[in-house]
Amino acid sequence: MQVTPGYEPSVTTCSPSLLTGNDYFWDLVLSHNFYYNGLPEGYRLLHTSIGDIILKRAIDTRMNECSLVSIDSDNDDAANPANHNDLYNPDQSDDEKCLRHFNDTIYYDSTEKRYVVTLPFKADPSTIPENHALAFSRLCNQLRTLQENPTYLGKYHAVIEDQLQRNIIEEVPLEEIHQPCHYLSHHGVLKKDDKDLKIRCVYDGSAKMKGQMSLNEALHRGPVLLPDLVGILLRTRLCKILISSDIEKAFLMVGLNHKSRE
Repeated sequence: MQVTPGYEPSVTTCSPSLLTGNDYFWDLVLSHNFYYNGLPEGYRLLHTSIGDIILKRAIDTRMNECSLVSIDSDNDDAANPANHNDLYNPDQSDDEKCLRHFNDTIYYDSTEKRYVVTLPFKADPSTIPENHALAFSRLCNQLRTLQENPTYLGKYHAVIEDQLQRNIIEEVPLEEIHQPCHYLSHHGVLKKDDKDLKIRCVYDGSAKMKGQMSLNEALHRGPVLLPDLVGILLRTRLCKILISSDIEKAFLMVGLNHKSRE
């Protein structure tokens, strides 16, 4: 493309009558005889179905700024990375210690056919208060509530019996209790649908008496694994066929070793 010397082109300025996105733009301008030519100074001439278009790559006018801060210290200990365990030694974080404790103590019990774990206590488990009065009081309240509807009481009793048969819980005779214990309060959660009424037994590790510590407060939270779900979901899109399955009452399929049960 050449411009005749001395030629003064006429320039008309107008507002666009139609705005399109990139997803439709090329459907409009592409034609069977589409081509483009390179022009001086970075311009390009595009021959399209709606006429010739001259384009030029936009000039990036953004500026990248970088700031540098230098801090001098006369304290040699402060400059030693080994003294900043929380920053340079990730093994010292609660999440890392909890995960390492989990990997070191978990094992598979072939008799019960479930994995067995140890509770990750923050400190000595003996510091957890004895809460027999609280657990007994909540049990009485729960029993009175269920007795108002015999159907609910029967279903809740069936849940407890099923957990006993499957070794999810166990009965402990009073003569075998030789030291103060921490009891887990439990209550029923109802779920109604069009066909059936289901009741679920929930063990409350957050229950506590005023001024005392609950079981959940005495345990490490553990690492947050929710961000890993993003990677899992992305990897599932790479497969042509995806098979999904569910483990019934998966949380109850993990057992506690005898030391943690006490």
